[in-house]
Amino acid sequence: MKKSVFFILLVGLSLVALILMIGFKSKQIVKINSRPPVTRAAPPTTPLSPLPLPTTNLEVALLNNRPANKLTPEGKAELKRVFDEILKPAIDKWADAYKGHIPFNIPDVTLEKFYAMSGGCYTFMIGSTTFVVLHNQKYTKVFYLMTKQRAHDLNSIPTDGKPRDLSVPITREEVLPMAEADTGLHYELKDIVIKPTGAYCTIDGGADVEVGIKYENGMELARLDNLSFTIGKDGKFITYQH
Repeated sequence: MKKSVFFILLVGLSLVALILMIGFKSKQIVKINSRPPVTRAAPPTTPLSPLPLPTTNLEVALLNNRPANKLTPEGKAELKRVFDEILKPAIDKWADAYKGHIPFNIPDVTLEKFYAMSGGCYTFMIGSTTFVVLHNQKYTKVFYLMTKQRAHDLNSIPTDGKPRDLSVPITREEVLPMAEADTGLHYELKDIVIKPTGAYCTIDGGADVEVGIKYENGMELARLDNLSFTIGKDGKFITYQH
């Protein structure tokens, strides 16, 4: 009988201890879960970029790569001002530096040939030739030229099995004054590299010309003082990049 009473008391005490333990744990859980919610700041509604938003029809249209025929009369007037006062003088200076080597007539570069603008690059289509002038707050310069058919030839490998013409139509002594007149910088003959196009494509007798090009780990470094162009056997530009 005493053993039974003792057993009952032991079971009762165990139950009481279990109930107290559960109650204590519950209070801890409530305390943890009762922390105030974290309030996160709303995302900013103002632009993070320091660049001003476009304010004119011209800026809006050009940022969207819209051609000239999509501009309003106001936008066309502003484009004409930029062309006459800024782009055209830079084009004429470039043309004077490379007189005799340009594959189109400079007077053909008009607003009627304007195609689009992106990132300060004003693109003109002169026939099948892409011609780009770069304008920003620091400088304005002819940036890029590519003739369509000859671009295809540059990427075509000869398959006729005939010997290639590895002659070049220009010398470093001829390139030097042209590059200096173009950039306004000083170069030396050692800064100029000329390679025959006949060594790697279907254009015989042409030349790849690099001026002031620097490489690092096999990659060309983008620098303001370097330029490159390819000319055909006739001495006319096939490509140009500065």
